[in-house]
Amino acid sequence: MPKPKDRSRSKRKVAVKVPGGKTKIIAKKKIHQDKQRCAICKSVLQATHSDKKMSKSEKRPERKFGGHLCHKCLDKVITQSTRLNEGIVAIDDIEIRFRPYVKKLSN
Repeated sequence: MPKPKDRSRSKRKVAVKVPGGKTKIIAKKKIHQDKQRCAICKSVLQATHSDKKMSKSEKRPERKFGGHLCHKCLDKVITQSTRLNEGIVAIDDIEIRFRPYVKKLSN
């Protein structure tokens, strides 16, 4: 029976040979998530951290869609929402991947 601390599925299981010649499955270190990525272009977000000692505001930027979109995609979303509000473009003219964020920003 594994120890209670090793019953988590977030721990990596590894098969190891023991001196008796048998193989035994032991729990190694926890599996960490990859870096956070932009929801639109999938590039790695620069200003996000996963340190547990930091406060929530230090882990991600305090701006609209902070920790969700990169600065380049956010710039495009802001531009498109401004054009939508001024009536220059229609919602059908905006790329599909930007639409949910433009709708949230234009409300």
